[in-house]
Amino acid sequence: GGKAIPLWFMGRRRKYGYVFAVLAIMACTAMASLMQPYFQLPNIVMVYLAMVALVAFLAGRGPSILASVLAALAFDFFNVPPHFLLTNSDGQYLLTLGIMLSISLLISSLTSLLRDKVEESHRREQYTAMLYALTRELAATRGVEALAAVVARHLENVFQVAVKLLLPGAGGLRAVAGQLQDWSPEQAAAGWQAQDENAGWPLYLLPGTTGSVGLLLFAPGLPPEFLQPDRERLLRTMLSSAALALERAQYVEAVEAERVKVESERLKNSLLSAVSHDLRTPLATIVGASSSLVAEDVDLSAEEVAALHRLVFHSSMRMRSLVENILDMARLQSGPVNLRCEWQGLEEVLGVALQDLRPWLGKRRIVTRVPTDLPLLNFDPVLLQRVFVNLLENAVKYTPEAAVITITAEDCGSHVQVGVADNGPGLPVAEREAVFEKFYRGAGGRAGGAGLGLSICRAIIEAHGGRIAATSAAGGGACFVFSLPASPAPDVAVEEIP
Repeated sequence: GGKAIPLWFMGRRRKYGYVFAVLAIMACTAMASLMQPYFQLPNIVMVYLAMVALVAFLAGRGPSILASVLAALAFDFFNVPPHFLLTNSDGQYLLTLGIMLSISLLISSLTSLLRDKVEESHRREQYTAMLYALTRELAATRGVEALAAVVARHLENVFQVAVKLLLPGAGGLRAVAGQLQDWSPEQAAAGWQAQDENAGWPLYLLPGTTGSVGLLLFAPGLPPEFLQPDRERLLRTMLSSAALALERAQYVEAVEAERVKVESERLKNSLLSAVSHDLRTPLATIVGASSSLVAEDVDLSAEEVAALHRLVFHSSMRMRSLVENILDMARLQSGPVNLRCEWQGLEEVLGVALQDLRPWLGKRRIVTRVPTDLPLLNFDPVLLQRVFVNLLENAVKYTPEAAVITITAEDCGSHVQVGVADNGPGLPVAEREAVFEKFYRGAGGRAGGAGLGLSICRAIIEAHGGRIAATSAAGGGACFVFSLPASPAPDVAVEEIP
């Protein structure tokens, strides 16, 4: 996984290396005393040399040098006659001791060098694994806060100390992540203000491309090995990766904030444009018709008065529909939709919607094909009525007077599918998704409307857990199909009245 590997440096074990060297030579001497009656001195020398090589590999350079000296002395004292003396009468053994000491030192030096290379290779492997784990998790994380938490967690796991990661904000530095509790905001602020890492506190700056993007604090009283050069390089590399990721996330958030600002401004301008343009026409019609009705110097026949009354009524209905759509969109955009769901039949809401739109339908014929055994659905009746009203208004807007509008419903088991189709000019394939965007108006429709109706329909249907799409009707017109989840209605106990 992306978990960092804890960093245990082999140098911590070297303080016990000298003890190990002494014990190893003592064990080798005991072994040599057992071998002495059966083996010649050159064979015993090989045992000491092998032990020196083992100490050099396991304990390092210093303990191996100590082991070389002790091996030469022990060989002379316990194995070379006269025994238990550091002097002997045979000069050839002095040469043997000198060669033994030289070879021991050479073996210890070469073995220690090999061991150091192995440790360095292992350490680099650990560093690479740590950096890979950090960069992989940073690449998969989004958001400044989440990235800061990832960085703090990896640093604490790697260096085994508590840290605190601070990022600049509008009011100064703010603590974002890390488990360090005892830290000084004043010293951190002073270090950040001066961009100085030597401000009296173990702190590090996160270097970005255009400046520091944050500040990292460590707990005071760090152990001496914490400041080793290889650990320092690892820390700097991790901080550089973290700074680049945080800087990228900050740029993304800034761009997103600017995009939202521009989109909000565009939405506001579009809404004002829709209100000023689309309300002006019906309002002017109402003012003109009503002024004719109340004017004393205008002689109107009964038919003309009735026509003006109808004109005022239709214009008022048009204004009401537009205002309701604008208010509905504002409510849907302000946050999660608060549904007031009830178990009821679909035909009831459809009947109310048709009754509201009766004056607008004109000579259009409405055909409903809703099965009588359609299951009860759990939905918000007011919002679903708005869906039917908007779909029917859209059909009226894009069809001629003698058009046929067909409303169908089908039980599909897991959901109920509803379709509103017409035999008008139809909907181009390229516009079938665009019609659900806010303020989008298709070509060929009559003037009026803010282009919000279908967008509101999608928001309401999706809030109910359904889907809506635009297709072509069988006769070539447009068809809007939406689905609502169907689940078993709760059992209602009926109490008999005596």
